[in-house]
Amino acid sequence: DHNNIYVGFQAGAYYQQIKNMILTIPTKNLFVWSVQNIGKNEVRGFDVIGSFSLKLSKNWSTQLTGNYTYQQSLDISDPKSPSYKNQVAYNPLHTINSDLTINFKQLGLRLSSFNCSERYALNQNIPSNRIEGFTTYDLSLFNRFQLDQNNSIRLQLSIKNISNESYAFVKSYVMPGRHLLFTFTYAFL
Repeated sequence: DHNNIYVGFQAGAYYQQIKNMILTIPTKNLFVWSVQNIGKNEVRGFDVIGSFSLKLSKNWSTQLTGNYTYQQSLDISDPKSPSYKNQVAYNPLHTINSDLTINFKQLGLRLSSFNCSERYALNQNIPSNRIEGFTTYDLSLFNRFQLDQNNSIRLQLSIKNISNESYAFVKSYVMPGRHLLFTFTYAFL
């Protein structure tokens, strides 16, 4: 039955030129940040989002979603600068998110992944400023309980970074390895 299947696709592209872009980045450590003015910044990119869902029966369904972003953010301030036409600090060129969810009634199981390409800690894209790209996976079990017509509770237990990947968003600040997260959400109208 075609009513039990949903396929969605979205795409968008963009181009910007920004004057006096203000960028704040950590310099000496996580507690000392530096503010920079990038005189001219050129940004071009695109996003692609795909989704697929399938209702298998009255109680069972599954969803798959994916999102890819390409973003080139270049410092075009001064052709004589060593950072000219280099990717702006901490801006990855590629990011990918995906989720696979299986639902049984109000109970669900979700596997999520996040992939971030290499970045640079400073605007000069040289090996000593390079921050490695990474991929992480999270696994979540969740359930929603309808208390009455206007109130519900959602409980979720997640194993974050199940592959125990060593990674950093900010240079030299390693994010947590495998860990648990419990979430309690109360919704009312």
